[in-house]
Amino acid sequence: MDNPIIASMRSACDEMKTILVTVERNMLALEKTPHSDLEEEADLLDSWRELLERFKVMDSLIVSDLSRRTPRSEKLLELPRGGTVEIRRNVPRKKWDHEAIAPVVVEKIIEQAIDKSTGTINEPYSVLMLRLLDYAGVGYWKVGTLKDLGIDPDNYCEAGIPKATATIRHGSKR
Repeated sequence: MDNPIIASMRSACDEMKTILVTVERNMLALEKTPHSDLEEEADLLDSWRELLERFKVMDSLIVSDLSRRTPRSEKLLELPRGGTVEIRRNVPRKKWDHEAIAPVVVEKIIEQAIDKSTGTINEPYSVLMLRLLDYAGVGYWKVGTLKDLGIDPDNYCEAGIPKATATIRHGSKR
């Protein structure tokens, strides 16, 4: 019951996997090359980024099609070679009105902290302020502003190995 289009795409994926093994080997060899041309290697990076963008588009198209065709009651799809694919649907939310929602959340947190029999709050304000993070979902801290306060952010997180990034800006020659 093979769909010929999917079979063709599967074959292309298998071919790309084989090509990627060769490319990985070449990259390892390139890293050991004492004098590689930096501009040539930067151009290679540009080509890889272009491919990566195409892969992201294909990934998005496949996920979108699976989501559209999968019944909402079915969240997990079994993979023929073992494992599952989980289909999650969400609503993108942007441009939050932080100034409007934060005080509402703070009020609710305080309401929950009030002892109903005495009308007093028995928890320190610092504990109540931390509860705001349960609702805000802040996944990071602003390193620059923490440093401005004289706080070393590395004392409050697991600092990994620094990673290099490269930004490509295309000129008019493209």
